[in-house]
Amino acid sequence: MSWPEYAEPPPIGGGLGWTATFDSYDQYRDDIYYLVTVAGGGAAPRSFMVQVWAAETLTGTALRDHLRTEIGRIARTGATNTSYSG
Repeated sequence: MSWPEYAEPPPIGGGLGWTATFDSYDQYRDDIYYLVTVAGGGAAPRSFMVQVWAAETLTGTALRDHLRTEIGRIARTGATNTSYSG
């Protein structure tokens, strides 16, 4: 399976946006890990790992939208949600 990448930074407030690149998939736990970078607003870019449940019942556009929503929700916090570091 090819996991989506998110290269076009959607705004999250304060002039910031996020991008995400696929890191790995934990098939046993059905978790996907993305390296997220928050940048903009004159601040130095910050990168951190994000863990998202893969929602195995979702495919195609529904999965891509689910991942975008969940990654965006976590990106807005500005902090990782996992101890996994890649």
